[in-house]
Amino acid sequence: MKRIIVILLVFAFCFAQEQKKKCGRNEQWVGPCASRCEGTCEQPVPEVCTLECYQGCKCKPGFVRHNRKCINLKNCPKV
Repeated sequence: MKRIIVILLVFAFCFAQEQKKKCGRNEQWVGPCASRCEGTCEQPVPEVCTLECYQGCKCKPGFVRHNRKCINLKNCPKV
């Protein structure tokens, strides 16, 4: 049983390391327990945020999510 747990942990670590390589332009890897909240053009500073641990790609500081990509806040379309 211990061997299975160790194998699963190694697999999870390797998978996480591989995901770091897949962050898009203007994104960075965050985790292991970062906030999932992320600004958008419509709402650069999220008002409500859930308390959950997130590990993955998020927009770099100064960038917001727009159409699934991270763009500079200055480049957001005018509403």
